[in-house]
Amino acid sequence: MNKYWIKKQHNFFVTDAAWYDKKTSRKVRILAETVERVLPTIREILGLKEDDAYVVIGAIKAQLTSGCWYPCKKEARVDYRVYTVNSCIETLAHELVHAQQYAQGRLTQKCGVFHWNDQAMGKHPTSHAKYLALPWEVEARSKAKEIIIILKDMGLLNS
Repeated sequence: MNKYWIKKQHNFFVTDAAWYDKKTSRKVRILAETVERVLPTIREILGLKEDDAYVVIGAIKAQLTSGCWYPCKKEARVDYRVYTVNSCIETLAHELVHAQQYAQGRLTQKCGVFHWNDQAMGKHPTSHAKYLALPWEVEARSKAKEIIIILKDMGLLNS
């Protein structure tokens, strides 16, 4: 845990920079409340324990990246500057699917080479189209959409 993070519930943190950003502080607080409400359900759907993944709301330096999964830290990070709260939650669900993939051993990385279901898939692709076609990315996008539907049906997320 970083000393500049604000600890919430369920292994969920918000960076100081996000929490105190005057331009977005209202949205960050709404996002934090929403994450606290939906995170236990997302974890339950995916069969994740709290220690399987920390969740952090904060900026991501990479351009055109709304979320990241850092397997060595077991950290799912969502950029609070993403357009809407619902899209942030979908990004969170997507990143937690990656946490599930790593926890189950279906996705691993050895010496920079990704392995999917024990099959070497190569290093991170250089084109966006190839990245989108990776089987673990296809699965994460599909499951995230399913999770959003479940959360809306349960009344945990606005339509």
